[in-house]
Amino acid sequence: MSGLEKISLNITSEYGPLKTVIVHRPGLEIDMLTPENKNILLFEDIPYLQKMQEEHKRFVGVLEQNGVSVLFLEDLLKDILVPETGSTDRIVQRSCIMNQSLAPIILNNYTKKDICKIILGGLTSGKLKEDTGIDFSSINSDEDEFLLEPVPNAYFTRDPAAVIGNKVVSSKMQYDVRVRETYFYQEIFTHHKYFKNMEPHDEDDRKSNFIFGDRVLQDEERPYCIEGGDIIVLHEKAIAIGCSQRTRAETIHKLAVKLFRYTNVQKVYQINIPAERAYMHLDTVFTVVDKGKVVAYPNVMNQIKEIIRFEPHLPYNSSRPIAIPILENRPFNKILEDEFGRLQVIHTGDNISRYASREQLADGTNVFAIAPGKVITYDRNIYTNNALKKAGVDVISIEGSELVRGLGGPRCMTMPIYRENV
Repeated sequence: MSGLEKISLNITSEYGPLKTVIVHRPGLEIDMLTPENKNILLFEDIPYLQKMQEEHKRFVGVLEQNGVSVLFLEDLLKDILVPETGSTDRIVQRSCIMNQSLAPIILNNYTKKDICKIILGGLTSGKLKEDTGIDFSSINSDEDEFLLEPVPNAYFTRDPAAVIGNKVVSSKMQYDVRVRETYFYQEIFTHHKYFKNMEPHDEDDRKSNFIFGDRVLQDEERPYCIEGGDIIVLHEKAIAIGCSQRTRAETIHKLAVKLFRYTNVQKVYQINIPAERAYMHLDTVFTVVDKGKVVAYPNVMNQIKEIIRFEPHLPYNSSRPIAIPILENRPFNKILEDEFGRLQVIHTGDNISRYASREQLADGTNVFAIAPGKVITYDRNIYTNNALKKAGVDVISIEGSELVRGLGGPRCMTMPIYRENV
């Protein structure tokens, strides 16, 4: 990708032929996990890093073999951590918001390459002392005390931002340990040569790829949380957004307004799912693999009790639409049938209860379409994969015994930025 000067943004479906995607190779940040910190850092278990890297490399290989241009988060960061962009100062300052005296120490004592490692892998008091001689540890602390925590969830590139149409939503993460990831993408989509200098889109005549979340605005800041795993692009004019453990109803309403103003979207569906870690995002219980062909975890998707539909409304004497909430009387499957024109539901675990619940936890539902009816899945989800094949889906299965330990599947590990329209 080094020869490229500009990359267009275009996501109008979940299944159009994928052309460009951002991923992240698991690295030092995974090696920083311990039994004591893994839960705080949102991991169920500690992966074997070398095996995890092998699995991720094969995953990337599958993408590339299918004609997908793969961009790596770390490479994009290295490109913008240069004086001309100002990104280094901003990312370090914002990363050290809870320990502001640490920022100048990092900026004055580490190279660009080292800073990239630190903002991903974290920094302990012992490592700082070893590198610089500066003793920044607290009283009675050990050398493994984090001055800056790692971001081991960074390989789940789906969540910190999402492309809808040709615009970007900068997420507002539910948990503090993932907030830093959003800064990375704000800087990348603003200052990287691949993406900068887009058309102005808002009342401030500001050149930006973003329609939500990139600036410090009271009505776009946490606790107005939203994460990319909850955003499903049904088609160019209809979006489904999970109201979940990590995305709030108020945020969906605010985002709907921006979508109506700056994109071709005409309907936003708020899908209320249980606010539990096992179903942290909508894409852990529902994904789209082709037009009118979806994968759904029946224990959740068959029991949705409330769906809100937002539609644009132009107030009298105004050129700026607002979003009107309407309580849906259609079940979710009927909505999907109406939006796609047809519907075939493939159930997690082939609708066998004990396998459905087991494979949902192993991200059997979190399949990733790279073309209409062609998906990447984990090979361990045997029953879901068989159900997909019976439904005529081309299944490429990859090993994910270590990748799955962070509770995420192939869709979670990708941030699509360009798909062909279908």
